[in-house]
Amino acid sequence: MRALRGTLIAACFAAVAFGAAKRLEAGERAPDLTLRTLADEELRYEAPAGEGATGSVIVIAFLDPDQEASRRVLTDLGVVHKALPAEDPPVLWYCVVSGKMSEAETVAAQAAQKARPFLRIGVDPERTSYADFGVVALPTTFVVGADGIVLSVLPGHSSRTRKGLQAALLGALGLDLPKPETEISPERKRALRLLAAARDLSRRGRAEEAAGRLREAAKICDDAIEVWVALGDTLLVLEEGGEALAAFDHALALDKKSRAAIVGHACALAYGEDADAAETALRAALRRPPQDPRLYYHLGRVLESRGDAAGAAAAYRRAAEELLGR
Repeated sequence: MRALRGTLIAACFAAVAFGAAKRLEAGERAPDLTLRTLADEELRYEAPAGEGATGSVIVIAFLDPDQEASRRVLTDLGVVHKALPAEDPPVLWYCVVSGKMSEAETVAAQAAQKARPFLRIGVDPERTSYADFGVVALPTTFVVGADGIVLSVLPGHSSRTRKGLQAALLGALGLDLPKPETEISPERKRALRLLAAARDLSRRGRAEEAAGRLREAAKICDDAIEVWVALGDTLLVLEEGGEALAAFDHALALDKKSRAAIVGHACALAYGEDADAAETALRAALRRPPQDPRLYYHLGRVLESRGDAAGAAAAYRRAAEELLGR
């Protein structure tokens, strides 16, 4: 009860501090917005007036850049902005911050502006807009249609904030919502559980058991590339080059650009009889970052098998340096 009373008192103080009586709701006309930029220049939004008037769809987020929930909303704004299908959609993005910011809040606001050039960060020294929009707590985000009518109000931050923002924006722009992601199949879920168990076994030095779990996972879910890569990596540890090569071949058939599969495939070739093919693949993989120490190790093995002692020593030395982070 004491905690509840404290929360209610804090909310009352917040309402007084922001000067708000009633929060603007969906269906109401948005008021005009007059702010100052971080460079102390005027920043204005004027809601379209009159029936049939149109302007730009706008997003107005009242935030504290030094607050965790507000930072999450900033992240959501960036993600939704980037995901909009048009290169230059008719959307204006405003972030409203208090005029009485601490040094840390000012630095955070400047960093947010630099990281998100699409965002217009406006300072409200008198907190007039807080009262006009009825903001009593941060963060609060409004989506306003091209006719100046509020379409959505998103108070606080939750797992649904980004989806709500995206849905309101796409609706305002007359665009379709993206199709929901396909639900993970029971087979894939089981394969991923086996993959997690195999990784745990590998960390404990039980590679043989790990390989068994991964073989089972690959049979259950044939298109889980992460399972095939892990199986190949584990078989390399066991020096089962032929089977490892087959696992990486399968992974590359699923995704020919997979860096992990390309590296593993090159390493597995080092166990075969074609030293030229192995060296070519290893050197090709080494030309693309990041540098994997295993590539240097297996290149050393290939060079050593060909009698190039100096080249092998250099490759082994580089593998050690990469492992030690030098």
